[in-house]
Amino acid sequence: MTRHAADAEDLVQDAYARAYASFDQFRPGTNFRAWMERIMVNQHISARRRQRCRPRLCFSAEVEDQQLARLGACASGALKSAEGDALERIVNPDLKAAFRQIPPPRRLAVYLADTEGLWGPRWAA
Repeated sequence: MTRHAADAEDLVQDAYARAYASFDQFRPGTNFRAWMERIMVNQHISARRRQRCRPRLCFSAEVEDQQLARLGACASGALKSAEGDALERIVNPDLKAAFRQIPPPRRLAVYLADTEGLWGPRWAA
């Protein structure tokens, strides 16, 4: 999972500490190995999420726009919404401007009808 021996050792140690702290949640008669593996996978995912939003040291005098955007998203605590991401993918500026003028509840209906092919009486509600 980690591709580095030191990170793997840390992951195992953290997983054992978590398992020990929550051993009362383990149900006797179930698969202990599967329970431990699930704890390790969850620990790994949590660590990756923390790393993603941790500022990285920049040894260059030049900072790229992508680095600033990533740092801004992590610092604000909010990542882009799926709606905002979909709006950014619209290439035609006139279409993008028209789409932004639609009220949010109807905007979702238009988006689903156009991009996902979900239309008709049952989707109108």
